[in-house]
Amino acid sequence: MSCDDVDQQLEAFFSATPDHDQQSAESGAPNFNNWDAILQGLPEEGPIAIGRIEIPHPAKVKLAILALSRLGRKNFADLMDHREVQLYQHNGRLAHVVPRHGSSPARVAPIGKDRLKELLPVAISNLEFIKPSEWSWLIKSVDAANTYTPIVPELKGIARVPRLALDGTVQDLAGYDGHGWYCDLMDEWEPIQFVATAEDARQLIDEVVLAPFEEFPFETGADRSAYLMLLFSAAFEYLIDGRTPLFAIDGDRAGLGKSLLAESPSLLVHERKHNRPANPTNMMLELLSIVRKRMPIALFDNLRLAINSEALESFVTSSHWSGRERGTMGMIDEPNHTVVIVTGNRLAYRGDLWRRVVPIRLKHPGDDRPTKYKVRDVHTYLAEHRSQMLNATVAAMQRFILDGMPQTDRDPFRSFERFDYLIRGLVLYLGYPDPLDPARLPKEDTDQRRLRLLIAGLAKAGADENPMTAADLINRLTESPDDQQVLGEIAELIARGKDGKVTPTTLSRALQEHVGLRYGGYVLVAGRKKNNTCTFRIVRAPREEHCP
Repeated sequence: MSCDDVDQQLEAFFSATPDHDQQSAESGAPNFNNWDAILQGLPEEGPIAIGRIEIPHPAKVKLAILALSRLGRKNFADLMDHREVQLYQHNGRLAHVVPRHGSSPARVAPIGKDRLKELLPVAISNLEFIKPSEWSWLIKSVDAANTYTPIVPELKGIARVPRLALDGTVQDLAGYDGHGWYCDLMDEWEPIQFVATAEDARQLIDEVVLAPFEEFPFETGADRSAYLMLLFSAAFEYLIDGRTPLFAIDGDRAGLGKSLLAESPSLLVHERKHNRPANPTNMMLELLSIVRKRMPIALFDNLRLAINSEALESFVTSSHWSGRERGTMGMIDEPNHTVVIVTGNRLAYRGDLWRRVVPIRLKHPGDDRPTKYKVRDVHTYLAEHRSQMLNATVAAMQRFILDGMPQTDRDPFRSFERFDYLIRGLVLYLGYPDPLDPARLPKEDTDQRRLRLLIAGLAKAGADENPMTAADLINRLTESPDDQQVLGEIAELIARGKDGKVTPTTLSRALQEHVGLRYGGYVLVAGRKKNNTCTFRIVRAPREEHCP
């Protein structure tokens, strides 16, 4: 059968479907009148491969997907046991949305092979050119297709906050917005209050958004601003469209409410907690699990030791995250939009993580009396005032956008420029202290800086290929003016002799103190002695997956 014959039969089938246009309009599915656009570029007869499945007739797979998308909402709903059903593609899979029911929020439900066995025969039963004997491989092919554009609308996720566009317009109607998001708002959601000035927006944030957190013992006003920046990041992740830094809620003792503060953004925006193991044994697999589940927030609560993970360093700046899936040979490559939060007491950061942290510090007021709060049950308060609090954040951001997103004269937060422009810009626009003032950001640990300088010096001198003594290292680094600068930093911080210069003895002693430590993917090792003098080199370290 030719493509024209398939085209005619499919068009005749859909034109004969009762109330089809109305069903299509209700469901939001694309209305395809030109079937040639669907068949364009597809051979009449296969085979082609999709993953491990060989498809004998790819055109039929495409048309089966189209027929499935055109399945009337009533039939679809009856089969899926829900009041309203629309077919979407989500994360490369067919899915539908289970609507909000009572206090249970809406959720995305993938449609697997078992459901396809029920749905697809109903959708294609009247198509004469698809035989019942072909249903089995069609179901496998549709399940493995991995992309259904433009036939099935894409679902990026469920928005639980009124969505704000960069032109200042607000999408606050429940349902699919036509741009990839399903808006899930409570029935009692209140209208968004329009604010006329930045001062009005500031007052609204103070009275509504920050009210339940008023008595938490933030060390400074900038720490309160940093927490507000965390709330904004959770609410406007879709606007940032980039990476956000790691938010670290750090206390000087236990019992200050760190966990309560850390859980609140997730409860406020997504109506659920997103806690992860405090000290995962394999950080790489943990992060893969986070992106695979498309978690909007990941909380690592109560870390008890220094945060030392190269995987986490990379994760907070990577727009995509990839790795090998557990138990298979397959690779995962997923977009990364997760906001990462950690909590702990007197947190320390190893590697380059200190450059990627927004600290939120809590400090005990100094007496032994327990801290008392006007809002005793913060979680209940968030549930009862959720619509008012989120509407206030949207109103403030809308005012910021309508005023042209004015920016102050400041150094941007490197690697997070989009976040800096939108979220930090909003906080400063409202008149709060700068949470990213360089004076309050973490500083590089002195021991870590020593190690970084030593490994940098050995790398410049070529110690990744040949072992060398401390004297060899000094000689190599004095050959080039650029390398002399590295040697000067080493001398100033590590191995200064009596005359103010680095000597082989002091440098060798410093190198021996750092043997076995790693930085930037390298580990410093000591070799055999050469004329009673120890040699050193750097070697590539295995990928770190632990977060001790």
